[in-house]
Amino acid sequence: MFIYDGSFEGLLTAVFEAYRLRDFADITPAENYQKGLFEEARRVVSAADKAARVSARLLALSGDVLRVVQYCFLAGLADKEKIIFAYIRRTLSAGRSLNGNYADPVVAAALACLKKVAREAERLKGLLRFQELRDGSFYAAIEPEHCILPLLAGHCRARFSGQGWLIHDARRGIALVYQDGDLQLFDNSAVHNARDKHAAHELAYQELWKIFHQNIAIAGRKNPKLQKQFMPVRYWKYLTEKN
Repeated sequence: MFIYDGSFEGLLTAVFEAYRLRDFADITPAENYQKGLFEEARRVVSAADKAARVSARLLALSGDVLRVVQYCFLAGLADKEKIIFAYIRRTLSAGRSLNGNYADPVVAAALACLKKVAREAERLKGLLRFQELRDGSFYAAIEPEHCILPLLAGHCRARFSGQGWLIHDARRGIALVYQDGDLQLFDNSAVHNARDKHAAHELAYQELWKIFHQNIAIAGRKNPKLQKQFMPVRYWKYLTEKN
């Protein structure tokens, strides 16, 4: 069993150590580790050089291979390390990308994991609801199943480059902050109860949005089942028109 610090660099370091030692035991983050009675655990110290070598090896096979590993790492799945490590081993063993081989259960599991993460990131690009704050910046809260903030960064930076904004993943206690052209990922300390610091006109705008949403709806064409398919109930908590 390899224990790592929960970072992507730490995970790739654990993969490096597994190959160096020829020990292909499971990899697990320290926060989830529970020692078994006869289990031997190896604690891995993150090393940028070792992680870079694994990353370069995967990239040499195909950029898509590294992308699968990166997306799977963002997944909110308890067994993501097992999925990632099995996928890496299968791919390195083949010496090429196997991403077209959906019949391989190891590859299929990794691609299914990637799809879940990518789908949620794409969905939330349309479901973000920003609120203007007193300082003129904008705040949006989400509680995604997967850690998709890094995947929203490029999209939001391109669309809202002329203003400061903050996207808060309340489930994980992290925030993506854009200010004066600088984009960074912070923990909860960057939020500072932002939701309670609305601009004076923000609540009025929210009411106008609710009225607009109600009035454009065509009663005869309401389809709650279809709506929930495209806009799952788990996202409604932060949708202005649903509150």
